[in-house]
Formats: sequence, structure tokens, C-alpha cells
Amino acid sequence: MLKGGKYVVVISIFLISSLSRGGVLSAPISPQTETCIACHNTSTPGIVHDWLKSKHSKTGLEEALKRPLLERRISNDSPKKELIGYAVGCYECHSQNPDSHKDNFSHFGLRINIIVSPNDRCT
Repeated sequence: MLKGGKYVVVISIFLISSLSRGGVLSAPISPQTETCIACHNTSTPGIVHDWLKSKHSKTGLEEALKRPLLERRISNDSPKKELIGYAVGCYECHSQNPDSHKDNFSHFGLRINIIVSPNDRCT
């Protein structure tokens, strides 16, 4: 990795942690999603920027479950307990139902689906 790349990763992690501690985000980001964002902020920054502006980034799973069905921004009535308390991030959707996805692959130790649909019962 280039020396400058190390600084980008450090800055990305700082940005993510500051946002999740009372900044723009209403819920903390899961460790898995932090890993996604730290890398993708460098390789595909548009995706990260779009997510940061989205309702997903500003919605915690517990908060989403209290909203009317069409306003939840999640498609699962009972998310995994280990994900409760976190914002609706990359991992919370792109890791669901890996065995039913032909596009699933091992990505830095996590099984990730490229395409996500409501049938995945995200989170």
C-alpha cells in the first residue's frame, strides 16, 4: 500500500467513528460495516458518499423497527441480535442469505453478496 493510502485509511476510520458518535449518523456503525467503508472510501468513494447521505446511514435497526412498514428501510422484522444497535450499513444487507446468492464471494474474510433485494430480508 502507498504511504498516502495509509493516511486515507486513518482519515476514513476517523470520519466513520466521528459520524457514528453523534455526528450525522443516529446509530453507531457495526465493525463489519466500518471495515467496508474504510476500504471503499478509497476504492469506490461514490458508494460511501451515497450511503452517508442515505436514510440507511441515519437509521438504527431498533429505530427502523418502530416505524411503519413502508418507512423502515429494512425488510426483516427480526434482524440478527448482534446487529441491533447499529445503523443499516453495508454488512447489514450485503451479508444476508449467502447460500442463496450466486454472486456471493469471500471478501476479506466475510461472505458478501453483490446484489441485494427485498427478498434477502436485509438485517
